[in-house]
Formats: sequence, C-alpha cells, structure tokens
Amino acid sequence: MKRALEMRYRSLGSNQELVDFMNFNSAASRKFQGDPIRLEDLQWCVRNCDEKFTFYTFEIPKKNGGARVISAPCRRLKMVLRAISEFLTEIHSPDDCSHGFEIEKSIATNAAVHVGANYVYNLDLSDFFGSVNYQMVIRALRNLSYKPMSIKQERSIELSWPKFMERYNEELIINGIWGDGNPNEVLNRFRVLEEFRGTEFEFVYLGKIGEGEHYRVLLGNERSRFKHTATTITHIIRNDLFMERHNRLLNLIARICTQKVVKEGIEQRVLPQGAPTSPILSNLAAAKIDLDLTRLARKYNLRYTRYADDITFSSAYNAYAADGEFIQALNNAISLNGFTINEAKNRLQTRHHRQEVTGLNVNSKVSIRKSKVKQVRMWLYLIERYGYDRANTLFSEHRKTELILFLRGYLSYMAMIYGKESNKVLPLRKRLLAAVGDAPAPEIGYTDSMIETILLHGFDKGMDIIAANGNQ
Repeated sequence: MKRALEMRYRSLGSNQELVDFMNFNSAASRKFQGDPIRLEDLQWCVRNCDEKFTFYTFEIPKKNGGARVISAPCRRLKMVLRAISEFLTEIHSPDDCSHGFEIEKSIATNAAVHVGANYVYNLDLSDFFGSVNYQMVIRALRNLSYKPMSIKQERSIELSWPKFMERYNEELIINGIWGDGNPNEVLNRFRVLEEFRGTEFEFVYLGKIGEGEHYRVLLGNERSRFKHTATTITHIIRNDLFMERHNRLLNLIARICTQKVVKEGIEQRVLPQGAPTSPILSNLAAAKIDLDLTRLARKYNLRYTRYADDITFSSAYNAYAADGEFIQALNNAISLNGFTINEAKNRLQTRHHRQEVTGLNVNSKVSIRKSKVKQVRMWLYLIERYGYDRANTLFSEHRKTELILFLRGYLSYMAMIYGKESNKVLPLRKRLLAAVGDAPAPEIGYTDSMIETILLHGFDKGMDIIAANGNQ
C-alpha cells in the first residue's frame, strides 16, 4: 500500500489528480469522514489562503511568561490540510531519531533512548514551526518525489538481466532525475551531483513507462555483470513538461500549508502553529538536521533524539562543555539548517540528580513525576469525599477546564507511559469510574481541545492533538 501511494504521489501533475489522490488515500486508509474533497475546495484554499478569515489566530500563555501564537485554520482549509497530512504521513518513512508526531512513537519512546545515561543534555529550538519557511517545505516535498533511494545488494552476485529484474524488481524505488528522456542529458545531470562525482555510469534501457523513458542506472563496478558490492538505483526519466507540472503542484501544496507572516520586517511564509499539516511537514523539513545531528552524535559516541523542537543527547561521559568541540559543532549544524537554539532552555543533567527528557524521568526507567500522580490521587479523593460538583468547583478556581477532562486526560497520558493494564493506572481508572461512572465529558471542539491540552500538559501534547486531527 505504501509503495503504491509513493508511486502515485510522484506521478501527480494536476489539481484534479491531487484531489483524487487525497480522497483515494482517505478511503483506502479508512480515515474517510463526511463528503469527499472537491476540486472547488482545493481551488478555494489556493485563492483564499492569505485572507485573514482562513486562520483563527489567538495567543495562549507560556509557563515561563510571554505568549504563544496559535493559528487554527478555518473548517474548509482544515479539511484539505487534514487530507494532505494523511497522505504525507502514509508515505513518510520517519528516521529512528524522530519521535514527535510520528506513528507509534511518543514522548515515552523518545525518553526511553536516554534511560540510564550518566549525562543528559537537553536543548530547545526557538520558534520551531515558524523557522520552517516556504523554501524548506518545498525542499521537503520534493525530497519525497525525487530523493534517491538505494538497495543494498548481496556480495558478488552474478545474475542474468531477467533474473536480476525478477529478484529485485519489488525492491526498486522510482525516483526523478528529470530530463527530456535523453540518456546522455540525464547522465550529465548525474555527474554534477556531489555524491556521484568520479563515478562511472551506464544506462540500461528498459522501455517506455507513462510519459517518459525507463532506465536502470548502473554505478561503478555494477557495470560488470552485476558482480558488485555497491548499490543499484532505478530512475524514471520524464519530460520537462511533466516536471514543470509536478513542481507547480508541490508549490501549490506548500503555499496552502504555510501562512504569510512578517518576521523582522521581512514578509515570508512559514508553517502555522495549529494547522494539521505543520507537524508532519516540520518533521520532513527537519530530516536534514536529523541526519547531521545523528552523524555528529555517532562521531562523539552519543545518543540523539528529537521530539519536535526538543533535542536530547545523552552519553556516558561529559561532552557538553560550553567551549568544547562538540557544542561548537552542534551550534554550527543547527544554524546551518536554518534553526536557532533557545539558550535559556539548555540543560545538562547528571545521574546524581533527576534527569528528565520530554517531561519524563529517565534516571533508571521511564516514569512520571510522583508529584503529578499525587495530584490525580488528591482530586480523586476529593470527588469520593465531597462529590464531583464540589470538587469540580474547587478545581475550576485553579484551572480553566472541567475536572473530569483533566482526570481522564491525565490517566490516558499515564496509560501511554505505563500501559493501560499497569497497576499504576488501572486502580486509578477504577476509582474514577466508581466516582463518576461513564458520564460523558462536556463536548469540546478541536481548537478548544488543543488549547486545554496545552494548558494542562504542555505545548508538545497540544501539538499531538493537532497531529491527531491530521490523521483522523
């Protein structure tokens, strides 16, 4: 299914094909809800994406002062952005180091990587979504279309061409090195790519596919009857007209997924905090920094993960001196990728003190602060002792939300960390059920849910609400 979606995404050339692809993916993944997206909906988003009424912008307070600007899209734009987020999520292959807004990953999987380390170093990227501009989004979308993929072949194999095709055809990845179908022209384009400089090439013609010629590109010693230890790459060589149409469509997607803002007196387009597409696009755009920091961590024998804008390194030794070689290389890598470090949030934690990663303790195992769990027990006791209404009135004096929302939300959060059947969670769930039953919580909309989650559990969890809305 994923391979078919990748192929179809790379063949998109018109607005109608994009609409059909979004509806096909939603139906195939059983995420289809309500009426399908129409071509008029996409065209409306393109015409109006810069109008003020397309985003509801508001501020929410940060814990350490100041305010965070949230831009929630209007219903029609959100419907289209959600569909785009769905298919990008389906064809995206996340890096091991990325844990934020990724399927089957969470703050718990992010924290688990760093359990038991002597040193844990946390840093935060400033204005993460706002740092991902239009050009970075375009680059990320094109990487999904054109990024060269490789297949590791067995050592010293020797197969006839039909046998080779039979054996490896299922593993071949279609990529785009664009030209007019002339092998010599495409060969020259290959040669200017830095990773292929000095490499010998040979093209093997496979015939016509769609609008262009289909070639196998053999690199280096692959040219000797496939007796090799290198890689084989398959490419579709299409004409310039198709390349222009496909790129124009990617520009359209990038435009409706970004918001026009003025930063330091310069007008630019960036990812809005609050759009369903922002989490997946930020991860796609951050693939380069993840690669650079993974290599850096490997060089210094460190462990590295990223949860959205929250970056963590851990190690057995202290590599984090402010004027040390690693920190200087780290600062340079982040700056070169277009991001800025929030110096106020840099933390070095040693094993003799509490070590936290994405809000979870990691000294000896992944766990939640005991003080937080005690709060849940306290509110459950107050409900059992004085009744829900009285406890909720007291709770409302401290927080602008319903007590039952807080309790159910926090118990779900605990279940994500410990498991639903954990003895840390199940007794508390039973107490809540005995106290209030299955009474439905007050209805809460997408935007309200996001705000409440951010206020109660922090920005990262609020962004998970956005990511979930992009994948429902």
